[in-house]
Amino acid sequence: MKDIEERIHFIPNIHAPQVLDQVQSLEPDLGLIYGSPILKPALFEIPKLGTLGIHHGKVPEYRGNKTTFWMMYNGEKFAGVTIQKVNKGLDTGSIVRTGEVKAYRRAYQAVFQELEALGVELYIQAILDVKHGVAEYKPQTGVKGRLYRNPRIGDFIRFWGRQCMRLLRISQ
Repeated sequence: MKDIEERIHFIPNIHAPQVLDQVQSLEPDLGLIYGSPILKPALFEIPKLGTLGIHHGKVPEYRGNKTTFWMMYNGEKFAGVTIQKVNKGLDTGSIVRTGEVKAYRRAYQAVFQELEALGVELYIQAILDVKHGVAEYKPQTGVKGRLYRNPRIGDFIRFWGRQCMRLLRISQ
């Protein structure tokens, strides 16, 4: 346990010169992010093979924050997860893997948990694809959707109201 504790560092600025120097000194092959702040190219371009990120949303339609919530808020039949190669855009990188789960008329927590599990599975598959040199990087196609923000209290109230109405229609 002590070995792990010595390898974990809490830093106020991940783009500070000393942090970039430390990451560079590790000579990483692949960078991985899961729920990070927006990274700058000075950091995500250090690894030889680039950096992969997981995004709980279908791209390019759902970019930004809390996209599982917004997909369900909008009444989408499916919620998606994307493994992408990080670039300087926000959720605009080349797609390595995607998947989706049924969302329509389901409880948010069930969809969220299923999407989380699928996302981890796809992320591991994408890492192995990159490691074995078989990863396919597909550019995003279609219309770029709006950039979603964190929901506000009114959004939650409207969402739960919509969910109740959808569940009532099921029982009729």
